[in-house]
Formats: sequence, structure tokens, C-alpha cells
Amino acid sequence: MDEYQYDILNSVIGKNDWMRNETERFEFIDEDGSEVSDTYDLGYEFDKGLPFVLKLDRTVKKTPRFYIPAKLRKLINWKGCVLIARPTKQFESLIESFPAHQSKKYLSQWKGYLNPDSPAYNEGLAKSLGAGYDYVHTSGHADVDTLGTLLNHLNAAKIIPIHTENPKKFMETFYPHWPVLLLNDGESYIITDDY
Repeated sequence: MDEYQYDILNSVIGKNDWMRNETERFEFIDEDGSEVSDTYDLGYEFDKGLPFVLKLDRTVKKTPRFYIPAKLRKLINWKGCVLIARPTKQFESLIESFPAHQSKKYLSQWKGYLNPDSPAYNEGLAKSLGAGYDYVHTSGHADVDTLGTLLNHLNAAKIIPIHTENPKKFMETFYPHWPVLLLNDGESYIITDDY
């Protein structure tokens, strides 16, 4: 995963000890032909099985790409890896560096992002995936029992369902046990200090 994904995970699960103060010195020929020497904070213990946080190679000015330490590249070639990729040039470049015959792409998001007729069409994602991928949807949407458990823990003054196809069903399921408030698109709700 990249640093953006790492920051999101940390905001959800809290800071962790993935990052360590290990550095590797490397030499690189920049795009203008000049020799560059720099250090890269590995931030990773190879024997722990934790996610590796990809960082941009600071030596490449025009088209930054991820720096992959030689030790990690050898480990990937030996054991393989799961790359949690986003549709960026850096991820595309990294994916292209892996042998195509040994790689498999999966889409774990809504298929509508790949439908050119959908208002949510994502051209970058469609281009990154290409034609050869498997679809395995791993939704972050909770089922009714899980939502009930969450609502029990929240002790919320108001619950406003969003990102749902059926807010009325949400209301029927959880109200009056929980204080559900339905809002239409574009409506606002003012939060006061009374809660």
C-alpha cells in the first residue's frame, strides 16, 4: 500500500508499529542522466508479514515512482505479494514491472466504476485494470445485525443514514429504538451544543 492508504488505515485503527527507523542507502541514475545517492526509510520488518508502505522515490523529479528496496523485490519474486493498488501512474508503473504471466488483477470495488455509461465511471481505474481481472467484491457495507451492534455502542443523539439505497427501510428497522433522522439530498442538519 502507499502512504495515503497507510494514513487512512491509521486514522481508522490507530497508530501502529509498522514504521521503523531502518534505512537503506541506494544509488540511482535520474532521468537527466545524473547520478544520485539517497537514503530510503525502509520502515519495515521483512519477517513480520505486515503490509509494506510504498514511498515515492524522491530522486525522480519528472515522473515519481515507488522505490522498491532490493530485499523486498527479491522477496516478491520468491514469495509473491498482494498489492493494494490505486489507479495512479505510480501503481501502474509498479504493476508493469512485475512479470505479467505471474500476476493476477482483482477488482474489489463496485463494478459501476468500470461502466462507461455510469455517472461514477472511473477512466483511470478502467485503464489500470484492463480486460484481464477477476471480480471479487469486498463491500464495506455492514449487514443489519452489525449495524444494530454499532448503534448499541454509539449511544448517539441522532443517527442520519447516508450512502444507502433505502433510507426508509433503515428507519423502519431501527426507529424508534434508536433516534433515526432522515434527510433528503441537499438538506442540512444543524448540530448544537445541546447534545
